[in-house]
Amino acid sequence: MDFSAELTILWDMAKVQTRRCVSLKREIYDRIKNYCEGQGISMSSFVEAALEANVPALLAAKKLTEEQETKKAPPLGHLPVSAPPTKRPPGNVTSF
Repeated sequence: MDFSAELTILWDMAKVQTRRCVSLKREIYDRIKNYCEGQGISMSSFVEAALEANVPALLAAKKLTEEQETKKAPPLGHLPVSAPPTKRPPGNVTSF
């Protein structure tokens, strides 16, 4: 049998695929699966809805934290300069 036409269709479909895959811990996967089966919804729609609802807030919080960390650190051009080391008088020599 010649499957070249079918392979061409599958290849073209793979080029335009918009779905992606993520890995979850088994415990989380099982909890989501059980919940979705009980609610009669697909796991992908549940995960997508949860991400759409929470990711913007998480990213905003992360950005705020990064901005606060940046504000705490002085710019590189404005670092305090420490005083130069002072010379000890000849009588105060410490030997190791």
